[in-house]
Amino acid sequence: MNCKQALQLLYDVLDREASRIETAGVEKHLKSCRPCLATYEFERMFQTLIVNKSQNVEDNGILKDRIRAQLDAIDAAG
Repeated sequence: MNCKQALQLLYDVLDREASRIETAGVEKHLKSCRPCLATYEFERMFQTLIVNKSQNVEDNGILKDRIRAQLDAIDAAG
């Protein structure tokens, strides 16, 4: 498996939607490719952060309000 193939399957592996064969192929590739491993680790940590942050309903409302305000500002400027 090359980098392009591994990165195309990366999110399926992280979301546990890849087959066992695909997951094994990505894992094998990650053992020998530091750049892809770094990408995998970043995406895994980012996914964990998002899951942890989304567990607090109050934080979700605040985050949604901040995102809406920023989008409204972008629309007003454009």
